[in-house]
Amino acid sequence: MISVISERTYSAKTLIEKFPSIWHPKKQLIFDISDRAHKKYSGQLDFKRWQVQHLPRSTQSATKIDISGRENVYDYLPDNDDNQQMSEWHVNFAHPDLFAFYGSQLMAQDEIQVAEHPVLGSLREALIKDASPSITHTVEKNMPTPITITNVERRCVVQTDKNIDEGRLYNLYGSNFSRADESVISKAVTPLNPTTMTNLIAIAAPAYGSGTYTKSDINYILQTAYAGFAAAIHETNRLYKPQHHVRIHTGFWGCGAFGGSRFMMVILQTFAMKLAGIHSGIFHTVDRSGTKIYQEAKFLIESHMDDPSEIFIDWIYSLEFQWGKSDGN
Repeated sequence: MISVISERTYSAKTLIEKFPSIWHPKKQLIFDISDRAHKKYSGQLDFKRWQVQHLPRSTQSATKIDISGRENVYDYLPDNDDNQQMSEWHVNFAHPDLFAFYGSQLMAQDEIQVAEHPVLGSLREALIKDASPSITHTVEKNMPTPITITNVERRCVVQTDKNIDEGRLYNLYGSNFSRADESVISKAVTPLNPTTMTNLIAIAAPAYGSGTYTKSDINYILQTAYAGFAAAIHETNRLYKPQHHVRIHTGFWGCGAFGGSRFMMVILQTFAMKLAGIHSGIFHTVDRSGTKIYQEAKFLIESHMDDPSEIFIDWIYSLEFQWGKSDGN
């Protein structure tokens, strides 16, 4: 169903030393704070780019997938309270050109992730010097080419929420970051000690649509999410013996600047997890309004989780979901 089309392996130390990131001065400030706290970079990153031939007709798991909502943003904390050996994967809401704006003055989900995992900036620099010009593309010829990256060191936490006590009179998300004073940004950065490791799934959502979602839109979103989630299972099975369960962390992918429907993205990612055979998932809903959408979408999809993929797509299309509007960030 999926196959690898590009793969590279790098040590974090080599990436940092030979392919330094190119940061906007305010992002450089974040890097300097985390770098001062931990000079040593550890870990070996496995980068793989995937393609999907077609969706499976039926779901890969007969058991009920354990999916829950969490009213926050990614905290990357392990959650193994079920005594299962668990491999945690976090979705990167990717641009079609991976980490293309990591060093810019903007601070959306993708850029926050790179700021907290600074070796990703160096990975981008290494990849664009690669002989393969499309190796950083998460979409090629209008088809999804998701990317997985394993063992990425998270070296700091960047708080982007509004916090008057810490000088953040407004959040640091999107273009607000570029307007923030350096002293405010410094207070928002906390180095991690010890650092932690993250596995990432980089998938690009369709962008800037309008009107009703077409069957082509629905199929594309489902193919993209399925390919990324199936790749996470493939990589987990390769890395861990005995095999670990896979937990996907995601949220309202493609629903900010790209203007996607939050309701639609919950439904399609949930079904994609079931198609791929994911064991559990967590939707990070950010706030109360996000939790309400998640709960309504989860209730709606409950009786359709075992549908064949073609019937499921027809059902979703019949609901005539509408594109939203870009939030401008």
